[in-house]
Amino acid sequence: MRTLTRRSEALAYEDEQHERLEEIGTRMAQVAHEVRVPVSLILGSMQTLEQYTAASLSYIRATADPATSAERLRGLRRELNLDQLSEHVAALLDICREGTRRLDHVVQQLRGFAAQRINIDGGAPADVCNIIEEATALALAAGGESPTIYRDLPKLPPVFGVAESLSQAFGNVVGNAIEACVAVDNPQIWLSATARRPLGATTAPQGFVEVRIRDNGPGIPAEQQARIFEPFFSTKVRRSGMGLGLAISKQIIVAHHGTIDLLESSPSGTTFVIQLPLASVAAAS
Repeated sequence: MRTLTRRSEALAYEDEQHERLEEIGTRMAQVAHEVRVPVSLILGSMQTLEQYTAASLSYIRATADPATSAERLRGLRRELNLDQLSEHVAALLDICREGTRRLDHVVQQLRGFAAQRINIDGGAPADVCNIIEEATALALAAGGESPTIYRDLPKLPPVFGVAESLSQAFGNVVGNAIEACVAVDNPQIWLSATARRPLGATTAPQGFVEVRIRDNGPGIPAEQQARIFEPFFSTKVRRSGMGLGLAISKQIIVAHHGTIDLLESSPSGTTFVIQLPLASVAAAS
């Protein structure tokens, strides 16, 4: 009897350790997914900065050579595109700075992810439209794709939240839209935001901001639509995907007391809708 008890205890311990290892693997995969985008931005910018540095050093060496004529210097300046250098370098440094800030934010959120919650205690009123613009710019820079993007992002009342987390959420959805629509001719994305009243209210103050992200990609197959927010489920075929982007986005949006849904998907495109409470409504609740 004692032997059976010990064997049962050993099996229970092994099952518990297995579950813990699976949980650690899930969280590490989430971290890897969030780290990949800012790291790719930083590495890409650094490679271009290295090219600019080599061009600048080449020009400096030419100016130090007494045998180099003024005409040759002017030609070299045009050839190396040095007149655009300062503007490009400033933009690349901004990307590196933003990527580093995103990495720092991911590190700060590790405990929140491990506890299956996003910490918004340090949140503040945030401009959703600005966040969408920044997230879209980062997604375009990371993906290297250039679909036509139509924006309807007016000045709206702020929502309450952590801007970095919301940027991750919107960036994941926009990144998916970019990857989906570049597979078709004339890829296009529509970004819109509006403030709305709660359903059925006529005199109540506007309660939330609604964001719609639509692409003209091939759509998500009907049999897969119910699973798109599941961790590790992916519909991507052009590139390897871990299937965590939408799962993390939903986790972030829900933590901000909002909702994210697949509004519609067909062979002519996909639309996601995200709703976030206004700062005043979030504070009251």
